[in-house]
Amino acid sequence: MRRSRRNAQTSQAPRRNGQNGQQPARAPKTPDRVFWGDPAAEAPPVPRIRPVSEPAAVVRSLGPPPLGAHEKVAEHYFVAVYDKAVNLASALAAAGGLLDTDDESSEEQP
Repeated sequence: MRRSRRNAQTSQAPRRNGQNGQQPARAPKTPDRVFWGDPAAEAPPVPRIRPVSEPAAVVRSLGPPPLGAHEKVAEHYFVAVYDKAVNLASALAAAGGLLDTDDESSEEQP
């Protein structure tokens, strides 16, 4: 028995990327664009960060947490989380040179 021509072609090695063995057409390259803003433009000044002395003041002004018998313990843990957040934010600001210390603010005012 003789195979048809079509069956003979399918038994060959697989073809590359297309039915007729040609490379697929590539999309035209788009020009490079700036993702966000103009890199040549001067960046606006970044305000300095001053850590607060009482990080939980706003949350305490809302009253005790409605957790029944656990409100005192919960309030203690909330204050600990707020203190930790302020400490981390202050450390990041100091590392980036954005921390406003008392020495710098007194020098700026006449």
